Amino acid sequence: NVPDASTFVRELHLEFLNNSVTSTLLRLIRNALLMVPSLKKLILALSVEDSLSNTGWVLDDFPASLEALETSLACDQSLTRFLEAQPRIETLFLHGFRKRDSNAVFTLSSSVLPRLVCLTVLGSHTHVLRTLIAGRALKVLYISFHREDEETQYTNKLTLVKPIVDSLRC
Repeated sequence: NVPDASTFVRELHLEFLNNSVTSTLLRLIRNALLMVPSLKKLILALSVEDSLSNTGWVLDDFPASLEALETSLACDQSLTRFLEAQPRIETLFLHGFRKRDSNAVFTLSSSVLPRLVCLTVLGSHTHVLRTLIAGRALKVLYISFHREDEETQYTNKLTLVKPIVDSLRC
């Protein structure tokens, strides 16, 4: 028996930052993701509008165990469920676009993502950063400050990352 070629796919880049995706294309993306059980790295980048809509379902029932994920999907319950099922992720890059509802809750137990060592969080609210940092032994951390951040958000982000920065000093 010759194995299916999809079992050899280790890295997949799906980038639609400058294009809107239709529901048909989202279903095709989901079907493609279901067919790559050996995937180790996934980049799934959608436009601002698509990232802020309910598109996280494309990751439901994802069969692979990733080591690296880069996505623009909203930090919501769909992303939480996905991350809870991904214990091997070492590198996480979220270029999350800001939902207008800044009170949207993103929760993630500190036991989730036990191998996470490299975290990049761009354009997300402070509570997302707090959730992702809590209880994790990060070695690399990249964060961004957004022009819409208020001074208190700058201070909160800096306060959150100070212990990590201190622990990385040699």
